[in-house]
Amino acid sequence: MSAKAFFLTTFALVFVGALAAGCGDDTSVAPTVHNDAPLLAPQNVEAVPYAGGKVIISWDPNTQSNLLGYNVYRLDVETSLVLKLTPTPITATSYDDLSIAWGKSYQYRVTSVGQDLTESAYATRSVVLPDPTDAKERRDRQDP
Repeated sequence: MSAKAFFLTTFALVFVGALAAGCGDDTSVAPTVHNDAPLLAPQNVEAVPYAGGKVIISWDPNTQSNLLGYNVYRLDVETSLVLKLTPTPITATSYDDLSIAWGKSYQYRVTSVGQDLTESAYATRSVVLPDPTDAKERRDRQDP
């Protein structure tokens, strides 16, 4: 085999091998960059009850680059039942809980969710919803 034939055969084998390995393919995907910084819990969480049967939970935005969104949970203090209110992470920095019961005590928990779906520690805010009947009775007793 001549030197020229050897060179061309070697080049062809290397080139085909590189293509098989994905080198030179314009559709290749850039490697994923992982930000390993631990997610911080949301800050300044507030839970405010409103007439009409809702509690608005709000918090300051997390500015970490690996943030996907937030999960919101509600703990029923009486039963210790924890309910995840957001089926998937939300990007908003507030959530309206429309499924409350007056006269109950709740603790709201908000977590930051990362791109890899890991959650931060939770930040909490407790709220006690007065029983509207009790509130009316107290008001009636105070009226002259």
